[in-house]
Amino acid sequence: MKNQKIFLKIGTLGLLLLGGLLAYGVTSKNQNIVAKINQEEAVRIAIKDMPNGQLKKAKLENKRRGPVYDIELWQGNTNTKKEYKIDANTGKILRTKTDTDSDELNPAIANTKISVEQAKSIAKKQDPNATLKSIELERKKGKLVYEVELIEGYTKKEYKIDAETGEILSFEID
Repeated sequence: MKNQKIFLKIGTLGLLLLGGLLAYGVTSKNQNIVAKINQEEAVRIAIKDMPNGQLKKAKLENKRRGPVYDIELWQGNTNTKKEYKIDANTGKILRTKTDTDSDELNPAIANTKISVEQAKSIAKKQDPNATLKSIELERKKGKLVYEVELIEGYTKKEYKIDAETGEILSFEID
């Protein structure tokens, strides 16, 4: 009788452990995130809220409440950006936050020879099947540099592109 109780307790603990591992696997970052609205629709929702906004970043994340888009827009021709959290199933704006970042520069007001679209094109030429995750213009060691992040499958690729020459300065894979 004692052995049966011990066996029952061990079996119950094993099932709980297995259930926990399965739950972790479902929420793991390596899983594909399923969303009812696509990234372009989420960007349109944010731009509808801020018509003069220019896309800075769009990313789909898996949160406790489910899939959420993290959208960042530049406010017009300023260095102020507005971040949106948008429910990826309903399209509802969950939260907004306005921020001014002195490290990042709004490409619309920076005096660069290479545009955002050109920088994106340079990176996409290297990885045509990848999806744009984000693009940022920053000052690195006195030089204007685009940081372009692409996603292909489960692989993140980051290109640093000289904003004056279009030269790829570095490339990293995560």
